[in-house]
Amino acid sequence: MEIKLWKQEWESITYKLKMPNSLLVDARGRKGAIALLWPQDLNITIKSYSSHHIEAWVEDDGNNPWRFVWFYGHHEVKNRRLSWELLKFINNKSDLPTVLLGDFKSS
Repeated sequence: MEIKLWKQEWESITYKLKMPNSLLVDARGRKGAIALLWPQDLNITIKSYSSHHIEAWVEDDGNNPWRFVWFYGHHEVKNRRLSWELLKFINNKSDLPTVLLGDFKSS
């Protein structure tokens, strides 16, 4: 989810939503940031993150691990190549089933 909040406001939101586990990644000069939050009873391990992605491995009750990737593409057309390189890199890290969501900046 793209957010435009300070850390204190973010912590207030996670408390109100009863989602104590979260990762907020600074946008490094852009407006907003990317974030992932999840309930305490969900077994998630953050594997990697940057200002353009969050990669998390999820283990369900049946011990069937899968991967969730939240992606935020580069705004500048000249840097779209970097977005694709990041996606390829993430894809090659694991053969787990993967859910990929995000803002790909296709226009």
